[in-house]
Amino acid sequence: MLKWFYYLFIVLIAAIALLLLISVVPVPGNYEVLVVLSGSMEPTIKVGSVVVVKPSEDYKIDDIITFSRSEDSEVSTTHRIVEIEDEDGRVLYTVKGDINEDPDQDKVLKENVIGKVLFSIPFLGYPLNFAKQPVGFVLLIWIPALIIIWEEIKNIGKEMKRTREAKLEKAVLEEEKLNKKSPKEERKASIQEESVWADPLIIRPQPFYPEQGREREKKQITQAGPKKTLMRDITKEK
Repeated sequence: MLKWFYYLFIVLIAAIALLLLISVVPVPGNYEVLVVLSGSMEPTIKVGSVVVVKPSEDYKIDDIITFSRSEDSEVSTTHRIVEIEDEDGRVLYTVKGDINEDPDQDKVLKENVIGKVLFSIPFLGYPLNFAKQPVGFVLLIWIPALIIIWEEIKNIGKEMKRTREAKLEKAVLEEEKLNKKSPKEERKASIQEESVWADPLIIRPQPFYPEQGREREKKQITQAGPKKTLMRDITKEK
């Protein structure tokens, strides 16, 4: 279960980092990542959602577009096209938020349209906006990235240790296999050992006990005594 949370955490951090990169660095195809900060498009697009926008040559009624009120404005709005007009060669869009009852009073020039909304990701805009700030960047990008790197280093170390242990175990088994005798060789060695102990010509070591040694010495002295006495008697007779 913890692994699933860990992998989900990695995916979330990777998604935030990718969206942050796209929102800052120009991407081929002119894709843009923007955060919706108002609820005018609910329930279609919730507050705090991330929208991915791409410019189009032609916009139709019912398309959701992101636009700015003027070319110099940094504030963007995301609404739905409800009417298209052509005035003196200029294309004007009447837009409306899904939650609003009436359309916007100001019409939108085609030149001020940033792009069409391709899709939206709910609630991901909150961490993305936070990550754009210095403190948020450190907390949401740097620290998690360091944690992930540390965990991966630990996993690599464990895997290397398991590999070394497996190689050592394999070497030990191979050595035991080389040193191990076959059943036929073991039987032959056993027969040779039995034949050695069964040969009567081989002098086997006898156990020595001190008490037996003293008894044997006493017996030898007793046997030697009468011989000496006998020799003295024969001398006297002569």
